[in-house]
Amino acid sequence: RAFYQFPREHFAKAVFLGPLLALIVGSSVIYYKLVFVYGLDRLDELFASEQVASGNPAFSTYVFTVFIDFPLGNSQNIILSLFVSWLGLAIAVYYTFPLFKKAYSFLLFSLFYSLPVFYLGISKSAFVGLALLLGLFVLVGILFKNKSLLKIVALLLLAHLLFVLINPWHVREAALARFGFSAVSYELAKERIDDQPVKEDGKQDFEKQAQGREKDFQVNGQEDGQDNKAREQTIDKPSPEKPAERPTDNSVTARLSLLKVAWAKFKERPIFGNGYRGLEQEYLSLGKDKNTNPHNIYLQILAELGLIGFIIFVSFFLFLAAEIVIRKNQQFYLYLAVIASYLARGLVELQFSELDIWLILLVLVVVLEQEGGAQWRQG
Repeated sequence: RAFYQFPREHFAKAVFLGPLLALIVGSSVIYYKLVFVYGLDRLDELFASEQVASGNPAFSTYVFTVFIDFPLGNSQNIILSLFVSWLGLAIAVYYTFPLFKKAYSFLLFSLFYSLPVFYLGISKSAFVGLALLLGLFVLVGILFKNKSLLKIVALLLLAHLLFVLINPWHVREAALARFGFSAVSYELAKERIDDQPVKEDGKQDFEKQAQGREKDFQVNGQEDGQDNKAREQTIDKPSPEKPAERPTDNSVTARLSLLKVAWAKFKERPIFGNGYRGLEQEYLSLGKDKNTNPHNIYLQILAELGLIGFIIFVSFFLFLAAEIVIRKNQQFYLYLAVIASYLARGLVELQFSELDIWLILLVLVVVLEQEGGAQWRQG
Protein backbone atom coordinates (compact mmCIF):
# COMPACT_ATOMS: atom_id res chain seq x y z
CA ARG A 1 0.00 0.00 0.00
CA ALA A 2 2.90 2.35 0.70
CA PHE A 3 4.06 1.80 -2.86
CA TYR A 4 0.71 2.81 -4.28
CA GLN A 5 0.58 5.90 -2.07
CA PHE A 6 3.93 7.20 -3.35
CA PRO A 7 3.62 10.95 -4.15
CA ARG A 8 3.55 10.69 -7.94
CA GLU A 9 3.20 14.43 -8.35
CA HIS A 10 6.84 14.88 -7.28
CA PHE A 11 7.93 12.09 -9.60
CA ALA A 12 5.97 13.63 -12.47
CA LYS A 13 7.53 17.04 -11.92
CA ALA A 14 11.00 15.53 -12.00
CA VAL A 15 10.25 13.68 -15.23
CA PHE A 16 8.69 16.80 -16.72
CA LEU A 17 11.47 19.19 -15.68
CA GLY A 18 14.42 16.91 -16.40
CA PRO A 19 14.15 16.70 -20.20
CA LEU A 20 13.20 20.35 -20.57
CA LEU A 21 16.07 21.59 -18.40
CA ALA A 22 18.42 19.35 -20.39
CA LEU A 23 17.15 20.95 -23.60
CA ILE A 24 17.73 24.46 -22.21
CA VAL A 25 21.24 23.71 -20.90
CA GLY A 26 22.25 21.72 -23.96
CA SER A 27 20.95 24.38 -26.34
CA SER A 28 22.72 27.14 -24.40
CA VAL A 29 26.09 25.35 -24.68
CA ILE A 30 25.57 24.75 -28.38
CA TYR A 31 24.65 28.41 -28.97
CA TYR A 32 27.83 29.46 -27.16
CA LYS A 33 30.05 27.16 -29.23
CA LEU A 34 28.23 28.19 -32.39
CA VAL A 35 28.86 31.90 -31.84
CA PHE A 36 32.22 32.03 -30.06
CA VAL A 37 34.00 28.86 -31.29
CA TYR A 38 32.78 28.11 -34.80
CA GLY A 39 31.51 31.55 -35.86
CA LEU A 40 28.21 32.57 -37.42
CA ASP A 41 29.90 33.86 -40.57
CA ARG A 42 31.38 30.43 -41.31
CA LEU A 43 28.05 28.78 -40.55
CA ASP A 44 26.31 31.08 -43.04
CA GLU A 45 28.86 30.18 -45.73
CA LEU A 46 28.55 26.46 -45.05
CA PHE A 47 24.76 26.34 -45.12
CA ALA A 48 24.53 28.64 -48.13
CA SER A 49 26.66 26.17 -50.10
CA GLU A 50 24.17 23.38 -49.26
CA GLN A 51 27.12 21.04 -48.67
CA VAL A 52 25.62 19.60 -45.50
CA ALA A 53 26.14 15.92 -46.20
CA SER A 54 27.97 13.58 -43.85
CA GLY A 55 31.39 12.95 -45.35
CA ASN A 56 31.95 16.55 -46.40
CA PRO A 57 35.02 17.72 -44.41
CA ALA A 58 33.61 21.23 -43.88
CA PHE A 59 30.34 19.90 -42.52
CA SER A 60 32.17 17.33 -40.39
CA THR A 61 34.25 20.11 -38.82
CA TYR A 62 31.08 22.07 -38.09
CA VAL A 63 29.41 19.07 -36.44
CA PHE A 64 32.49 18.16 -34.39
CA THR A 65 33.12 21.73 -33.25
CA VAL A 66 29.55 22.64 -32.33
CA PHE A 67 27.93 19.35 -31.35
CA ILE A 68 30.58 16.81 -30.39
CA ASP A 69 33.68 18.52 -29.01
CA PHE A 70 34.02 19.33 -25.30
CA PRO A 71 32.04 20.65 -23.50
CA LEU A 72 28.83 18.66 -23.86
CA GLY A 73 30.27 16.04 -26.16
CA ASN A 74 27.85 14.14 -28.39
CA SER A 75 25.14 16.71 -27.74
CA GLN A 76 23.86 16.15 -31.26
CA ASN A 77 22.19 12.95 -30.08
CA ILE A 78 20.92 14.63 -26.92
CA ILE A 79 19.32 17.55 -28.70
CA LEU A 80 18.20 15.99 -31.97
CA SER A 81 17.37 12.34 -31.39
CA LEU A 82 16.08 12.73 -27.85
CA PHE A 83 14.36 16.02 -28.66
CA VAL A 84 11.51 14.14 -30.28
CA SER A 85 10.95 11.68 -27.45
CA TRP A 86 11.43 14.31 -24.75
CA LEU A 87 8.95 16.60 -26.46
CA GLY A 88 6.31 13.91 -26.52
CA LEU A 89 7.17 12.72 -23.02
CA ALA A 90 6.86 16.21 -21.52
CA ILE A 91 3.46 16.76 -23.17
CA ALA A 92 2.21 13.34 -22.09
CA VAL A 93 3.33 13.90 -18.48
CA TYR A 94 1.78 17.38 -18.51
CA TYR A 95 -1.64 15.94 -19.39
CA THR A 96 -1.35 12.94 -17.06
CA PHE A 97 -0.29 14.40 -13.71
CA PRO A 98 -1.18 17.61 -11.85
CA LEU A 99 1.90 19.78 -12.26
CA PHE A 100 3.09 23.13 -10.99
CA LYS A 101 1.59 26.39 -12.18
CA LYS A 102 2.83 27.86 -15.46
CA ALA A 103 4.05 24.44 -16.62
CA TYR A 104 2.37 25.14 -19.96
CA SER A 105 4.41 28.32 -20.47
CA PHE A 106 7.63 26.64 -19.37
CA LEU A 107 7.02 23.78 -21.81
CA LEU A 108 6.58 26.13 -24.75
CA PHE A 109 9.52 28.34 -23.77
CA SER A 110 11.87 25.36 -23.49
CA LEU A 111 10.84 23.91 -26.82
CA PHE A 112 10.93 27.23 -28.69
CA TYR A 113 14.34 28.02 -27.22
CA SER A 114 15.68 24.67 -28.43
CA LEU A 115 14.00 24.79 -31.83
CA PRO A 116 16.88 26.50 -33.76
CA VAL A 117 19.29 23.76 -32.62
CA PHE A 118 16.92 21.23 -34.15
CA TYR A 119 17.49 22.81 -37.57
CA LEU A 120 21.20 23.47 -37.06
CA GLY A 121 21.77 19.75 -36.54
CA ILE A 122 19.68 18.72 -39.56
CA SER A 123 18.90 15.12 -38.60
CA LYS A 124 16.68 13.42 -41.15
CA SER A 125 15.37 10.85 -38.69
CA ALA A 126 14.58 13.57 -36.13
CA PHE A 127 12.52 15.46 -38.71
CA VAL A 128 10.54 12.35 -39.59
CA GLY A 129 10.05 11.44 -35.92
CA LEU A 130 8.84 14.93 -35.03
CA ALA A 131 6.38 15.00 -37.94
CA LEU A 132 4.99 11.60 -36.92
CA LEU A 133 4.72 12.59 -33.25
CA LEU A 134 2.88 15.85 -33.89
CA GLY A 135 0.60 14.13 -36.39
CA LEU A 136 -0.36 11.48 -33.84
CA PHE A 137 -0.94 14.17 -31.20
CA VAL A 138 -3.33 15.93 -33.58
CA LEU A 139 -5.16 12.64 -34.07
CA VAL A 140 -5.48 12.16 -30.30
CA GLY A 141 -6.62 15.77 -29.87
CA ILE A 142 -9.35 15.34 -32.46
CA LEU A 143 -10.38 11.94 -31.09
CA PHE A 144 -10.81 13.24 -27.53
CA LYS A 145 -11.77 16.82 -28.54
CA ASN A 146 -8.85 18.21 -26.56
CA LYS A 147 -8.46 21.83 -27.65
CA SER A 148 -5.53 22.40 -25.31
CA LEU A 149 -3.50 19.62 -26.93
CA LEU A 150 -4.35 20.90 -30.38
CA LYS A 151 -3.25 24.38 -29.28
CA ILE A 152 0.18 23.08 -28.21
CA VAL A 153 0.67 21.31 -31.54
CA ALA A 154 -0.48 24.41 -33.44
CA LEU A 155 1.96 26.63 -31.54
CA LEU A 156 4.84 24.23 -32.21
CA LEU A 157 4.00 24.08 -35.90
CA LEU A 158 3.72 27.88 -36.00
CA ALA A 159 7.16 28.20 -34.40
CA HIS A 160 8.67 25.88 -37.03
CA LEU A 161 6.93 27.77 -39.83
CA LEU A 162 8.15 31.16 -38.63
CA PHE A 163 11.71 29.89 -38.20
CA VAL A 164 11.76 28.45 -41.72
CA LEU A 165 10.28 31.66 -43.17
CA ILE A 166 12.82 33.85 -41.35
CA ASN A 167 15.47 31.43 -42.61
CA PRO A 168 18.50 32.44 -40.51
CA TRP A 169 21.85 31.13 -41.83
CA HIS A 170 20.05 29.61 -44.85
CA VAL A 171 18.72 26.76 -42.71
CA ARG A 172 15.81 26.19 -45.08
CA GLU A 173 18.06 25.46 -48.06
CA ALA A 174 20.43 23.46 -45.88
CA ALA A 175 17.62 21.33 -44.46
CA LEU A 176 16.23 20.65 -47.93
CA ALA A 177 19.70 19.68 -49.18
CA ARG A 178 20.22 17.36 -46.20
CA PHE A 179 16.75 15.90 -46.28
CA GLY A 180 16.17 15.92 -50.02
CA PHE A 181 14.74 12.73 -51.42
CA SER A 182 16.87 13.15 -54.53
CA ALA A 183 20.07 12.91 -52.47
CA VAL A 184 18.82 9.90 -50.54
CA SER A 185 17.55 8.09 -53.64
CA TYR A 186 20.89 8.79 -55.34
CA GLU A 187 22.80 7.09 -52.53
CA LEU A 188 20.35 4.20 -52.47
CA ALA A 189 20.80 3.70 -56.18
CA LYS A 190 24.57 3.58 -55.78
CA GLU A 191 24.54 1.02 -53.01
CA ARG A 192 21.42 -1.13 -52.86
CA ILE A 193 20.54 -3.22 -49.84
CA ASP A 194 20.80 -6.94 -50.45
CA ASP A 195 21.35 -10.03 -48.36
CA GLN A 196 24.96 -10.61 -49.41
CA PRO A 197 27.81 -10.12 -46.91
CA VAL A 198 30.01 -7.09 -47.45
CA LYS A 199 32.96 -7.94 -49.69
CA GLU A 200 36.45 -7.82 -48.30
CA ASP A 201 37.64 -5.34 -50.90
CA GLY A 202 34.81 -3.02 -49.89
CA LYS A 203 35.96 -3.23 -46.29
CA GLN A 204 39.49 -2.28 -47.30
CA ASP A 205 38.20 0.74 -49.23
CA PHE A 206 36.21 1.85 -46.24
CA GLU A 207 39.24 1.45 -43.97
CA LYS A 208 41.35 3.58 -46.32
CA GLN A 209 38.68 6.27 -46.32
CA ALA A 210 38.52 6.20 -42.55
CA GLN A 211 42.32 6.46 -42.24
CA GLY A 212 42.30 9.43 -44.59
CA ARG A 213 39.66 11.19 -42.51
CA GLU A 214 41.57 10.48 -39.32
CA LYS A 215 44.66 12.15 -40.77
CA ASP A 216 42.61 15.31 -41.37
CA PHE A 217 41.21 15.51 -37.88
CA GLN A 218 41.40 13.44 -34.69
CA VAL A 219 38.25 13.76 -32.67
CA ASN A 220 37.48 12.90 -29.06
CA GLY A 221 35.48 14.43 -26.27
CA GLN A 222 38.52 16.19 -24.73
CA GLU A 223 39.91 18.13 -27.70
CA ASP A 224 40.89 21.72 -26.94
CA GLY A 225 40.83 24.83 -29.09
CA GLN A 226 44.25 24.11 -30.61
CA ASP A 227 43.06 20.79 -31.98
CA ASN A 228 40.07 22.50 -33.57
CA LYS A 229 42.30 25.10 -35.25
CA ALA A 230 44.66 22.44 -36.57
CA ARG A 231 41.75 20.46 -37.96
CA GLU A 232 40.21 23.51 -39.63
CA GLN A 233 43.46 24.25 -41.47
CA THR A 234 43.10 21.01 -43.42
CA ILE A 235 39.60 21.86 -44.61
CA ASP A 236 38.62 24.17 -47.43
CA LYS A 237 35.72 26.47 -46.66
CA PRO A 238 32.78 26.15 -49.04
CA SER A 239 32.12 29.12 -51.28
CA PRO A 240 28.55 30.40 -51.85
CA GLU A 241 29.57 31.60 -55.32
CA LYS A 242 31.08 28.27 -56.36
CA PRO A 243 29.83 25.39 -54.25
CA ALA A 244 31.76 22.17 -54.44
CA GLU A 245 30.30 19.03 -55.91
CA ARG A 246 28.01 17.36 -53.41
CA PRO A 247 29.99 14.73 -51.47
CA THR A 248 28.78 11.24 -50.77
CA ASP A 249 26.34 11.25 -47.86
CA ASN A 250 27.89 8.88 -45.33
CA SER A 251 24.72 8.97 -43.23
CA VAL A 252 23.12 6.91 -46.03
CA THR A 253 25.99 4.81 -47.36
CA ALA A 254 27.32 3.90 -43.92
CA ARG A 255 23.90 2.68 -42.79
CA LEU A 256 23.49 0.56 -45.90
CA SER A 257 26.80 -1.21 -45.25
CA LEU A 258 25.92 -1.70 -41.57
CA LEU A 259 22.52 -3.14 -42.44
CA LYS A 260 24.11 -5.65 -44.79
CA VAL A 261 26.45 -6.89 -42.07
CA ALA A 262 23.65 -7.14 -39.49
CA TRP A 263 21.40 -9.11 -41.86
CA ALA A 264 24.22 -11.46 -42.85
CA LYS A 265 25.09 -12.14 -39.21
CA PHE A 266 21.44 -12.77 -38.36
CA LYS A 267 21.24 -15.44 -41.08
CA GLU A 268 24.31 -17.14 -39.64
CA ARG A 269 22.66 -17.52 -36.18
CA PRO A 270 18.95 -16.83 -36.61
CA ILE A 271 17.68 -18.42 -33.40
CA PHE A 272 19.94 -17.22 -30.57
CA GLY A 273 21.86 -14.44 -32.30
CA ASN A 274 25.49 -13.42 -31.78
CA GLY A 275 25.14 -11.97 -28.29
CA TYR A 276 24.28 -8.47 -27.11
CA ARG A 277 26.83 -6.00 -28.52
CA GLY A 278 28.70 -8.98 -29.88
CA LEU A 279 29.11 -7.53 -33.37
CA GLU A 280 30.73 -4.20 -32.57
CA GLN A 281 34.06 -5.21 -34.11
CA GLU A 282 32.27 -6.28 -37.28
CA TYR A 283 30.71 -2.84 -37.62
CA LEU A 284 33.96 -1.06 -36.76
CA SER A 285 35.78 -3.06 -39.46
CA LEU A 286 33.75 -1.25 -42.10
CA GLY A 287 35.57 1.97 -41.28
CA LYS A 288 32.43 4.05 -41.65
CA ASP A 289 32.52 6.77 -38.96
CA LYS A 290 33.40 4.23 -36.26
CA ASN A 291 29.87 2.90 -35.83
CA THR A 292 29.34 0.14 -33.29
CA ASN A 293 25.73 -0.66 -34.21
CA PRO A 294 23.70 -0.99 -37.43
CA HIS A 295 21.54 2.10 -36.70
CA ASN A 296 18.42 -0.05 -36.79
CA ILE A 297 17.02 -1.47 -33.56
CA TYR A 298 15.14 -4.25 -35.33
CA LEU A 299 18.10 -5.63 -37.25
CA GLN A 300 20.32 -5.14 -34.22
CA ILE A 301 18.02 -7.26 -32.06
CA LEU A 302 17.75 -9.93 -34.77
CA ALA A 303 21.52 -10.09 -35.29
CA GLU A 304 22.50 -9.94 -31.62
CA LEU A 305 19.58 -11.64 -29.80
CA GLY A 306 18.10 -13.74 -32.61
CA LEU A 307 14.46 -14.58 -33.17
CA ILE A 308 13.98 -15.36 -29.48
CA GLY A 309 15.01 -11.87 -28.42
CA PHE A 310 13.06 -10.26 -31.25
CA ILE A 311 9.85 -12.07 -30.26
CA ILE A 312 10.26 -10.90 -26.66
CA PHE A 313 10.89 -7.33 -27.86
CA VAL A 314 7.82 -7.29 -30.11
CA SER A 315 5.62 -8.99 -27.49
CA PHE A 316 6.49 -6.36 -24.89
CA PHE A 317 5.39 -3.47 -27.08
CA LEU A 318 2.33 -5.34 -28.31
CA PHE A 319 1.31 -5.87 -24.68
CA LEU A 320 1.68 -2.16 -23.94
CA ALA A 321 -0.29 -1.24 -27.06
CA ALA A 322 -3.08 -3.66 -26.16
CA GLU A 323 -3.29 -2.26 -22.62
CA ILE A 324 -3.48 1.28 -23.93
CA VAL A 325 -6.12 0.55 -26.56
CA ILE A 326 -8.30 -1.50 -24.20
CA ARG A 327 -8.42 1.22 -21.53
CA LYS A 328 -9.25 3.97 -24.06
CA ASN A 329 -7.72 6.76 -22.02
CA GLN A 330 -6.44 9.97 -23.60
CA GLN A 331 -3.21 9.94 -21.59
CA PHE A 332 -2.48 6.38 -22.66
CA TYR A 333 -2.91 7.32 -26.31
CA LEU A 334 -0.40 10.14 -25.84
CA TYR A 335 2.16 7.64 -24.56
CA LEU A 336 1.32 5.33 -27.44
CA ALA A 337 2.07 8.20 -29.84
CA VAL A 338 5.49 8.74 -28.22
CA ILE A 339 6.31 5.01 -28.40
CA ALA A 340 5.19 4.87 -32.05
CA SER A 341 7.48 7.79 -32.87
CA TYR A 342 10.36 6.05 -31.08
CA LEU A 343 9.79 2.79 -32.96
CA ALA A 344 9.63 4.64 -36.28
CA ARG A 345 12.95 6.37 -35.62
CA GLY A 346 14.35 2.98 -34.68
CA LEU A 347 14.35 2.10 -38.38
CA VAL A 348 17.36 4.35 -38.96
CA GLU A 349 18.68 5.09 -35.48
CA LEU A 350 19.75 3.32 -32.30
CA GLN A 351 17.76 4.51 -29.29
CA PHE A 352 17.35 1.37 -27.22
CA SER A 353 20.43 2.10 -25.12
CA GLU A 354 19.48 5.73 -24.54
CA LEU A 355 17.55 7.35 -21.73
CA ASP A 356 14.44 8.52 -23.54
CA ILE A 357 12.80 5.16 -24.20
CA TRP A 358 13.33 4.02 -20.61
CA LEU A 359 11.79 7.23 -19.28
CA ILE A 360 8.80 6.71 -21.57
CA LEU A 361 8.30 3.12 -20.45
CA LEU A 362 8.83 4.00 -16.78
CA VAL A 363 6.19 6.74 -16.81
CA LEU A 364 3.80 4.55 -18.78
CA VAL A 365 4.16 1.69 -16.29
CA VAL A 366 3.49 4.13 -13.44
CA VAL A 367 0.37 5.41 -15.18
CA LEU A 368 -0.90 1.89 -15.86
CA GLU A 369 -0.20 0.95 -12.26
CA GLN A 370 -2.00 4.04 -11.04
CA GLU A 371 -5.26 2.80 -12.51
CA GLY A 372 -4.74 -0.78 -11.41
CA GLY A 373 -3.78 0.23 -7.88
CA ALA A 374 -6.76 2.50 -7.28
CA GLN A 375 -8.47 -0.08 -5.08
CA TRP A 376 -5.40 -0.29 -2.82
CA ARG A 377 -5.18 3.45 -2.42
CA GLN A 378 -8.85 3.68 -1.56
CA GLY A 379 -8.44 0.96 1.08
